[in-house]
Amino acid sequence: MIYRKIDKNGYYLEDVIWEPKLDKNGTPLESKPKDLIREEFSHDKPLYKPKWDGTEWVEGNTDAATQASVERRIGSIEQYIYEHYSMKKQSQDRSYQSYAQAAIVAMTAQTDNPVTLDGLTIEIAGVVLKINAGDMTLQDYISSKPEELQEHYEKLSKIGLRLKWTKICIDEWKSAIATGRDPQYPEYPTFK
Repeated sequence: MIYRKIDKNGYYLEDVIWEPKLDKNGTPLESKPKDLIREEFSHDKPLYKPKWDGTEWVEGNTDAATQASVERRIGSIEQYIYEHYSMKKQSQDRSYQSYAQAAIVAMTAQTDNPVTLDGLTIEIAGVVLKINAGDMTLQDYISSKPEELQEHYEKLSKIGLRLKWTKICIDEWKSAIATGRDPQYPEYPTFK
C-alpha cells in the first residue's frame, strides 16, 4: 500500500510503499511504523507544505497558509481580469495592435514626419499615462492626429489603456495579498 512518510514534526517527506511482513497464516509480524500515514491529501485543499496534525493534513507553512487564505477570500486576479477583459478580447487586441502599428508606420513612411514602431510604442505609453492621470482625454489625443490615422491611434490608445488597467489590477492584487486586505481595483476602462 502507498503511505505518506512524515518526519518527526509531522511534515510530509515522500510517498512510500509498505506492506507488513506476514507469517505463514497471513498474520502481520510487524505493525505499521508511526511515520507512515495512509490518509490521502485532499484535492479540494491544495497544500504548499503538507503537515499531519494527527487527524488530517494541514498547511505546514504559515506564510503560505496565510497567503492561500487571503487568496481564497479575495479571489484570483485572473478571474477578476477575465470577467472584464476576456481572453478573446485580449487576443483580438493583440491582433489589431500589430495591424494598427504597421498601418501607421506604413502610412507615414513617405511623409515629413515618419513614425517608427519604437516611437509609436513610446508615444502610446505616454498618452496612456497622461489619460490615466487626467492630464489629457482620449478625444483630445485622437483629434490631434491626421484624420486618416485617427482610427488606428484610437484603437492603440484603447488597447494601451486596457493593458495599463490590467497591470494596475495585478499590482493592487499583489499589494492586497501582501497586506491581508481586500483589493481596491480601478474601474475597467470603457469608451463611448
